[in-house]
Amino acid sequence: MNLYFLCGINVNLKVMRKFNLKINTPTHANLARFLQEEGWKPSKFSALASVNEKWLQFSTLVSNTLEYKHLLASFLQANHLGYLMPETFYIDDQIWPIVLDDITHSPYAHLPWILKPSMLNNGQHIHIFHDLNSIESHFLSHQRMGGPQVLQRYIVKPQLIQGPELGHKFSIRVLLVVSTHIGSALFPSGYLNIALKPYQENNFNQLEAHLTNEHLSDERMNVVQRLSDEIVIFQQYKMEIISTCQLLLKALKQQFVPVWQDKQPRIACFGVDFMVEAKGNKLWLLEANHGPCFPVDDSHPLFNSLYRPFWQQLIKRFIDLEPSIFISLD
Repeated sequence: MNLYFLCGINVNLKVMRKFNLKINTPTHANLARFLQEEGWKPSKFSALASVNEKWLQFSTLVSNTLEYKHLLASFLQANHLGYLMPETFYIDDQIWPIVLDDITHSPYAHLPWILKPSMLNNGQHIHIFHDLNSIESHFLSHQRMGGPQVLQRYIVKPQLIQGPELGHKFSIRVLLVVSTHIGSALFPSGYLNIALKPYQENNFNQLEAHLTNEHLSDERMNVVQRLSDEIVIFQQYKMEIISTCQLLLKALKQQFVPVWQDKQPRIACFGVDFMVEAKGNKLWLLEANHGPCFPVDDSHPLFNSLYRPFWQQLIKRFIDLEPSIFISLD
């Protein structure tokens, strides 16, 4: 990116310091709030605002590739990065017999599998199966969800965090910001989603013990969230998480070259989830959520320790083009 161009953006922003955003998502709401806290003024006119809707209109090619689980799995395989995710297959109403046949002839035939709707979050319609026969019975049933899904090898022996009596399953979420004009970066702090129910290795009927989604079928919390800086185990995997995100961004830039040549500054926020398998302390990439459901209320337990500094530092790095604590991935 031309240095003169970047400096031009910076000078322009400092002079105008007006924004025009529709408050229709948690990302929009937080960005508008923290811009105002930094002294920016809202404008009714997009043309008079140096930060407007265009800033958050990131390429759907990139955001869908990361957001939709079946596209992410295919993308990783095509870029020789399939080893970052547990063995994952795209599956739907038509090709499921072919997929199950392929797995039958693989080393993973006798392992449990997790079935995830490709385009849904929050644990909706997720199933865990002991074997391929159970998966076949599921697809032969008329009382199931159809459409694109992913069938993924289930991590039966995850790394656990010791609870009062037994171990609890956890996943790690980090906050990634992708931009067209000043590179992409990872916020140094994230959080752990720790299942409230102790892990039960062979009891798949108790999904609450196996899934670390924030919510399952209702608004009741399914996990407790802890700032990553407070959990010693996070530090062990931090550098590998950074490396994985770097590989992901490098492949995206190689596959979607025109996206990064856009002269309009654009940003997109992602929550990227990881899990650790106890055997070999293997870190696995699980998924990435575009525009995750950022809290907008100060009462959220992590608002002041994580989200407030995240938005303040995002504005510094990606809008004011000033030094920040973000970790560069480029």
